[in-house]
Amino acid sequence: MHAKWLDGYYRTLAVALLICISLALPAAAAPAPLALGAPDAPTAERIAGFTADKSAWERDWEARLQALPDPANCRKNSIALTEHPSLVGSDWDWRNVEYSLAELRSYGLEPELKTYTVYMSLLRSVQVEMVAPDTYAARTKENAWPWQGHFEDVVDGYVAYSPSGEVTADLVYVNYGRPEDYAKLAEMGVDVAGKIAIARYGKVFRGVKNQVANEHGAAGLILYSDPAADGFIQGPVYPDGPWRPADGIERGTTLYLFNYAGDPLTPGWAATEKAHRLDPADAYNIPHAVPTTPLSYGDAAKLLQAIGGPEAPVEWQGGLKDARWADYGGTPFTYHVGPGPARVHLKLDIEYQIKPVWDIVVKFPGSKYPDQWVVLGTHRDGWTYGTGDSNGGFVMMMELARSLAELQKQGWQPERTIVLAGWDGEEYGQLGSTEWAEEIGQQLGKNAVTYIELDSAGAGVNFWAAGVPSLDNLIRDVTREVEEPRAPGQSVYEDWVERTGQPVPAIDRLGGGFDYEVWIDHLGIPTIQMSFDYPGAGNYHSTHDDLYFAERWGDPGYLHHAAMAKLAGITAMRLASADIMPFEYSNYAGEVSGYLAELNARLKTQHPDSALSFERELAQACAWGVAATVLEARTEAILEGNSSIPPALSRQVAFINERLMQQERDRTQPKGLPDGPWFRHVIYAPGLYTGYGVQYLSALEDSIAAGDWAKVRNYAALLNNSLTVATNTARVAGARVK
Repeated sequence: MHAKWLDGYYRTLAVALLICISLALPAAAAPAPLALGAPDAPTAERIAGFTADKSAWERDWEARLQALPDPANCRKNSIALTEHPSLVGSDWDWRNVEYSLAELRSYGLEPELKTYTVYMSLLRSVQVEMVAPDTYAARTKENAWPWQGHFEDVVDGYVAYSPSGEVTADLVYVNYGRPEDYAKLAEMGVDVAGKIAIARYGKVFRGVKNQVANEHGAAGLILYSDPAADGFIQGPVYPDGPWRPADGIERGTTLYLFNYAGDPLTPGWAATEKAHRLDPADAYNIPHAVPTTPLSYGDAAKLLQAIGGPEAPVEWQGGLKDARWADYGGTPFTYHVGPGPARVHLKLDIEYQIKPVWDIVVKFPGSKYPDQWVVLGTHRDGWTYGTGDSNGGFVMMMELARSLAELQKQGWQPERTIVLAGWDGEEYGQLGSTEWAEEIGQQLGKNAVTYIELDSAGAGVNFWAAGVPSLDNLIRDVTREVEEPRAPGQSVYEDWVERTGQPVPAIDRLGGGFDYEVWIDHLGIPTIQMSFDYPGAGNYHSTHDDLYFAERWGDPGYLHHAAMAKLAGITAMRLASADIMPFEYSNYAGEVSGYLAELNARLKTQHPDSALSFERELAQACAWGVAATVLEARTEAILEGNSSIPPALSRQVAFINERLMQQERDRTQPKGLPDGPWFRHVIYAPGLYTGYGVQYLSALEDSIAAGDWAKVRNYAALLNNSLTVATNTARVAGARVK
């Protein structure tokens, strides 16, 4: 045995022991989610998951890849795709399809166009008027700037899938529109029933705000972006800076994505031309009751300032109270909650049609395992120009496609197939990605290795990542390989450490609101997300997400577009050609143990009379961690002990790889979760009242919050079964290693 391998073996066994020790801790001292297995810097001679000879081969091709992405080419495609609007289903959307297909073919590739027909909302007209105590007609679109082309084709500010409606009612300020905000209003004696609620964006997904407004009987809902979050309070506003100006309107979808993503009429199956479709009245991810529309904070200020009633709590006061509002032509004021005397007439006319969405897919076939796919995806559509969101991802993806095509011409071929996809209709509710994945879900469920989400990935300058814990170290390793454009001579990883102040930068977990939902939540495929973030979010879903913003504040010079093409390319190449897939489930088991320990402690503190506990599930997570640790140590021995995989071990290694892929699937329930059958993942999912944000063990959390102990027991049993299956999968794979 190699001494280096022995060190690794005992280190990983120690990690498993930490998991087990956590079971013996008193509930009050339960640990936070454990971030186990902090990575050592990768050695130059061998890449995680690769033998020595294969590592040398891989590093050679990675070096060639890094020389290929061209910022100038990214800029050319960005201008071509976003000098006009890019709204899903529009004529401009189709023109972008034609341009992209032609460009990809010019690289020597054979792109595939996949068309789905989905139920889509189309704005006819929107009207918001204050009728008392004064009159005021709100604007429904931003001011145009000379550099913005085809501005007349930009859709007015609205939220997709809002019901049509006309209502006149008193206005009530509901802060962020969360359940706790309505509870606070009830304490203050304020009833929202029959009123129009006005809520600031933030904290929770806008679809959640609509649902909660409906639960409290609101007759309508107005959303606005408060300057405290992304306006002048943060800094200079567009066009003088990157923050939201007074006329900026945040569009978006109000689809109930916490019920299911994708086409509202085909949940769980693809929206092909001849697909069976639900009656729209039965589509339970569409809001049916509360007309909802967004306003700019400049127009919302007129309404909020006219609200009387009790003064809003201190923590509800926003940026329009700040004296700096006067510098932008406003009158600072104290927020009140109402109801009235501000009275508003809200009228929405929204049409629904079956319309096409167009996905663009390019494949780089694998030489050895062509049926196993590493899929990279980002959406093409934007609410307005979409230069950052998400053509900052799609333009980068186009450049990655060109770079991989160049590698092919030099003789490179991955062992597993790499798939690059440009999804349509993400902004309305992950339409294109969900339908594509649902159509071939059985195939993906068996053979997809990983999904890599690249939404807006090249649109900013600060690296950020999320994903399942098993791939944390892969992300960190890859960021060590690419130079940070803002700091020549420094890697993306080094810059990441410096910016975060963390010796090992944290990687977030996956919630909702991205195209990855169908992959992780529905199909149980290991998923990661990588992006260079905006320096500010002041252009989000507004007309200010344009070329002017991108080239001044988003990614000047398109250097991070090119850097992300390198990062995404290396990540895909490693997953596609690894001898043994670099999934580390000991990390995963450690985090799940932490979630359960923390939840167990809270259960005993908040519900001391409950006889329930999660000791059984915690013990099973420990068992999974031990099995995963043993498997990882044994596979490491194979990689360390052989310069290349000998033919005698090839079937054994293939079996191990299948089991490594299977362990993420093991955390899904094939029939779905009882309260949300489209969602199958028992660990990660968006919460019912969070939407975007991840909620660990969400089914348990929501059931405990509702006090439904029968459901808590049911979900705990499902979780325990999932952990048991994952443990057995790891044990069987470990037993095959000789």
